[in-house]
Amino acid sequence: MPLPIPTPILDSAVGYRGFPLTLSPSTAVPGQEVVLIGTGASYNGNISQISVGYISIDSLSGGNQVSSISTDSSGNFSASLVIPNTSVTRTPGSYTIRVLDSGGDFGEVTLRIPSRIVSMSTDSSGRGSTVTMAGSGFFSNDYLQVYYRADQLEHPVGTTTANTYGNWTAEFTVPLNLSIPSINSVEIRDSR
Repeated sequence: MPLPIPTPILDSAVGYRGFPLTLSPSTAVPGQEVVLIGTGASYNGNISQISVGYISIDSLSGGNQVSSISTDSSGNFSASLVIPNTSVTRTPGSYTIRVLDSGGDFGEVTLRIPSRIVSMSTDSSGRGSTVTMAGSGFFSNDYLQVYYRADQLEHPVGTTTANTYGNWTAEFTVPLNLSIPSINSVEIRDSR
């Protein structure tokens, strides 16, 4: 007589199982606040660890410790946290946010860090003309400096601040003391 086929066990031998996580927004820049919502974690427990790309998050947006996040009788929880500004999160790409609860269960969700993009209203201009620029993918609320590079010299021509989502706009005037014709560039420097 053949042996009965065992019922598959979805939990591993050490008790870990995945629970669903959602992230809003799922694309964010360092310094931006995101919301994590979990369902089906350990019931009436706590969250013990949150990591972004293997970088541990110690505190939440309001300053509370990660361990202060409680799960309800169904294992649901919600938490707001700020994407850390680290060497990992400064590099565009997809990163795993992993949440571990006090019962040993975990959930994972993907965070996308966007590339930095800068556009200009023109790629050709004359001395004294006004150029408008826009950027995205910069650090949240970051102070930025605009430099016009010409004839191996840097000319500071403006400043701006990125918004919460890392987007910004700026206008600058092309310096009057440039050689004509010349090939020049514009550089954006952040405060980090």
